[in-house]
Amino acid sequence: MSNDSKDELTLRIGEKLTAARIESGYTQSCAARAVGTSQSCISAVEHGKKQNVNIIIALIKLYGASYEDVFGLVKVREKNSALGCPDEGSELLRELIKDSGIKGLETQTDMAVKICTYMLLRKLYSENPHNSHKLFELDTEETMERCVKYLSAQPKDLDRILGMAGKKVNRLEVSVEKNPELRAFIKECEHILLACT
Repeated sequence: MSNDSKDELTLRIGEKLTAARIESGYTQSCAARAVGTSQSCISAVEHGKKQNVNIIIALIKLYGASYEDVFGLVKVREKNSALGCPDEGSELLRELIKDSGIKGLETQTDMAVKICTYMLLRKLYSENPHNSHKLFELDTEETMERCVKYLSAQPKDLDRILGMAGKKVNRLEVSVEKNPELRAFIKECEHILLACT
């Protein structure tokens, strides 16, 4: 990381801490007393002139802020949301299958992702009574049944495609530098699934 990038990151962290302090109702002096430092140290951290990890962590805890927000991870995720460019899950999925050479795999996964997106789009779009229901040809209940049936069949369809691929399955991999993203995405999805049972 270049010095410019470090300075920019330090400044961003300082700005986030300033916002968190103001939101939680602390003055710089009160925050300094609470974490055992000086007001000038808090000011230096907030203005990106000083980077003291122990102080930053103490302030995050004091303000009840999230580490992800202060360190910028939330903003990265927002940029990659489905409302802008493809999210991290779609990117990881595309990387996994891009060089596989397995006939039909990309089409099959694209269709499954489209159906999941369609289910969410239809549900959210239909919530607003001003939106036209004429947009959808299929009945809502029938659509949900068909979507669940389609998605339930996906593992068998993928097994069939992968079975025909033979040794090409060895090409299904994510680059080493993407492994932290892959682990984080899997952990997040499993947390969501565990929370809803």
